[in-house]
This record gives sequence, C-alpha cells and structure tokens, in this order.
Amino acid sequence: MNKYKTTVILTMLLAVFLLQSHSAGRANGNNRDNTGAPGSQMGGNGMQISCINCHSGGNIEVGLDFELLDEDNNSVTQYRPNAEYTARVTLTDVTGTPEGYGFQMVGLFDSDNADVNGWIDSEVSANAQLSLAQSTGRIYAEHDGTSDSNEFSVGWVAPEAGSGDISFYVVGVGVNGNQASSGDHAVTPIRIVLPENTTTSTANPHTIQFSAYPNPSDEVVHLSGNLKGNTINLYQFGHLVRSHTANSDELDLSVEHLTPGLYFMVISDPLTGTITTKKLIKL
Repeated sequence: MNKYKTTVILTMLLAVFLLQSHSAGRANGNNRDNTGAPGSQMGGNGMQISCINCHSGGNIEVGLDFELLDEDNNSVTQYRPNAEYTARVTLTDVTGTPEGYGFQMVGLFDSDNADVNGWIDSEVSANAQLSLAQSTGRIYAEHDGTSDSNEFSVGWVAPEAGSGDISFYVVGVGVNGNQASSGDHAVTPIRIVLPENTTTSTANPHTIQFSAYPNPSDEVVHLSGNLKGNTINLYQFGHLVRSHTANSDELDLSVEHLTPGLYFMVISDPLTGTITTKKLIKL
C-alpha cells in the first residue's frame, strides 16, 4: 500500500472517529466544553471553540431556545434557592429540515465561574445525558447520540441561598445526516443569566431546617432537624449515590465508603414538595 492510500485511509478513519465522538456528546466523547462558557475549549487563535466551528456552511438553519420551568411548568427568569426545576432546550427549524439535533449546556456561578451542577440524574430526557469533562471538571447536560427530537430536558436543583446570579451557557446544532459535519448548522452559543430570587428565599416558611456536622467528614455525618418522614438523597456529579427516608429527626449518615469529594445532600418533604440542599464534603 503506497503512502497516499495510507494517508487517505487514516484521514477517513479519523473523520469517522471524530464524528462518532461528537454524536455521543462533546463532553462524553472528547472531554470538551463547546458552550462558549468561561474556561471552554480554546482554538489556536486564542478564540473559544463552539459547535459552529465545525457544523456550518449548509442550507439548513436552526434556532435555539432555553427555558427554566418551575413545578407548575411555568417559565421563570429567577431561581428560588433549593427549588427544583426543569431546564429545557428547544431547537427550531428556520430553514430546511434537519435529520437530527444535538446540544450542550452547563450552569456556572457568576461570582467565580464554578460549576453549579445540581442536575438530577433521574430526570434526564431519553435523548440526553450528563457527562463529566475531565478538561474542565464540570458536569454537562448534552445529547446522547443524534436526536430525532428537537427538545431536550434535564431536572435541576437550584443552589443554596446567597449563591447570587448564575448563568446557563447553551449551544445547539441541527445536522443533515450526511455522516460528516459539513452542511450542518450550529447556533452561536447563548448565555442566560438567572438572578437569585432573594425575596422568596428569605420569606419562604417551608424551608426544611436541619444541620449536618461534622462537615467535612471522613466517617459519619450527624444530621439533626426537621427530618422525620423526609427523603435524604446524596448526589455526586449529578448522579444519585444514596437515598434514605428518615424515621426520626436525628440521623447518623455514614460516608466512610464514599469517594472523597464534593456531594450535594438534597432533603425533600414528600407532603409539601419542599426541597433543601446542602453541600457535603467527604475527606
């Protein structure tokens, strides 16, 4: 086999590999952030890379819309601390008819651009997934393979009171199904700033009051407060790692066998729907 044929074959294999990786989601397949968020992938020219760098030049065009929906399915422009929402991304056909769709989304604190996370692993639409990108250490919601549906949704728990403004960074793409990135159309990444609803958070009488100590801990965390009958869920990287229903207002939670790192402890009242979140650090 001559050098020219070898080069062509290797190029084709590389193209297939990249295509398959992208279709699995950029964070999942390549550990990349293409949302345009601070700290996302940079090109050689010092500019941030997004889906539009590869998926462009076609005769199709899509629009992008993001909504944060409360428990009554109302779109909100502020978040209530510890409240549960649905983050929904919708791609609309503007020109032509795409064969499929994809997206990527991340939420960051405006104060320091740290990952908000808060994704609920059990409330991810069938065409989406949660992925950890090693390059940024952030959890992303993104497509799980090329989607026939133009709508994606993920459950999300807002951070604690005092967290301040947060921003969702979102990008989307419509593809033409030619097994290459050419001829597709990606939307310029958008940023949606959501202020904290401080009025609601300070006046909410239904917050579940409890303490957790010691925190950080390497063995046992003692929980005390309005716990009886409530569900205690422990999340790491958006994945549920433990669930427990408290049968009293005092509980010793063993963390000895957990992987060291940051966890989110979500306590919910099944009668009122009230949710309270605390960060927990395992040493």
